[in-house]
Amino acid sequence: MKRKVYSLLMIVLASCLMSISAYGQKTMPYMEGFEGMSSTANLTADGWSNYVPTGSASIDINTSNVYAGSKSLYINNYSLSNNTDFQVVILPEITGTLSTARIKFWSKRSSGTGTIEIGYVTSANDGSTFVSLTSESHSTAWTYYCYNLNSVPDNAARLAIKVINFWYNYLDELVEGRKHGVLLRFV
Repeated sequence: MKRKVYSLLMIVLASCLMSISAYGQKTMPYMEGFEGMSSTANLTADGWSNYVPTGSASIDINTSNVYAGSKSLYINNYSLSNNTDFQVVILPEITGTLSTARIKFWSKRSSGTGTIEIGYVTSANDGSTFVSLTSESHSTAWTYYCYNLNSVPDNAARLAIKVINFWYNYLDELVEGRKHGVLLRFV
């Protein structure tokens, strides 16, 4: 029995270690709680980017408004002009077949009204190529979002999340992985 448990733990550990590869490229399942990051520089080095067509907005690490753990992704749209302005947050490159995967995360905004869209960009770091798959109301309470990626072409450059509002926004506990089977997460 001990040998089976040990073997299972080694397989899980190897799988987790294989999820981290060179140059910010990730493999599925990819899990991010932002606990190992402390700044925008960490996000950039890990393969995250953002696109803002008008105005000034940014992404960073937040320690005061989190869903779980001690950190979250801070999506600052506060300096944008109105509720139709947006920022596209582009996730790190994921290897694997996206059409057989799903994306799950928790998110909220600080105030007002807004929309959050899950989609992908067709050009790796170009948020202007964002293609929306679904659009949801973005709540001021932590809300769980889960979307099957079966309509994402396998040649899509990167998954992305578009936040439409001019408020502070937060994202935490992001998982990209298989639709079926067991995903183990260590906290």
